[in-house]
Amino acid sequence: ATLTEIGTLEVQCVAQAEQGRRWNLEFQLRGLGEESEATPAELPARFPEAAQLIERMYGRQRKTVASAEIRSLRSQLERLLGPRDAWDGTLLRELFGVLWDGAGKRRRSAEHERIWLNLAGYALRPGFGYPLDDWRVEQLWSLYESGIQFHKEARNWAEWWILWRRVAGGLDEAAQLQLFKNIAFYLQPPGMSKRPSGPKKQGYDDMVRLAASLERLPAEGKIELGGWLLQRLRKPKENVQTWWALGRLGAREPVYGSAHQV
Repeated sequence: ATLTEIGTLEVQCVAQAEQGRRWNLEFQLRGLGEESEATPAELPARFPEAAQLIERMYGRQRKTVASAEIRSLRSQLERLLGPRDAWDGTLLRELFGVLWDGAGKRRRSAEHERIWLNLAGYALRPGFGYPLDDWRVEQLWSLYESGIQFHKEARNWAEWWILWRRVAGGLDEAAQLQLFKNIAFYLQPPGMSKRPSGPKKQGYDDMVRLAASLERLPAEGKIELGGWLLQRLRKPKENVQTWWALGRLGAREPVYGSAHQV
């Protein structure tokens, strides 16, 4: 069984009696009740309008954009392209290309940064499965060291962690280890170590879910993290989704990782 570039699960039935004889079965993973497609879908007719809308917010020439307008960008895109749940991989990757062109302008305001992080992560999830995804994730990872601009905004921190959780499947082991190292202090039981220098990171619950999604961490790292979460779960105020994170860490069948890291 293999995952094809157009988002279908290709299953081959192999004959036992006749060596080398195979039959292909394809199942569509995007959209219920849709027939399997042999080629990527064409872009929606109004995609150029959507691209112009993004360029208006994140273009090279600074334009006066009201806060309400940037906050409504996602809903405006849905009016042009249809519900986000129906956006296929081809459309998502084209949207990421337009967003990437405006990556340098995401810091114009807290709203610009938050919406860009949300849309970029959504357009590139799960970080693999389409041609050039390795390159796209590599380009996106180049932004990690600079972090977020508006570090006093809790919602921006949340979108930052969600972004990396969404594309985690495309990050190599070194990148995942760096992410884990940078958030470990906030996941440990209190008093284990000193807070690292730099702005205080926010978004504990999203950091927990991100860490649990890093399937390329060595098994010993997952065991250590699981121990921290078990200690935290003894407190009544701990978010119930920490149980989900613990289950994800201990999953015997990873979504994208290797069996030796289980």
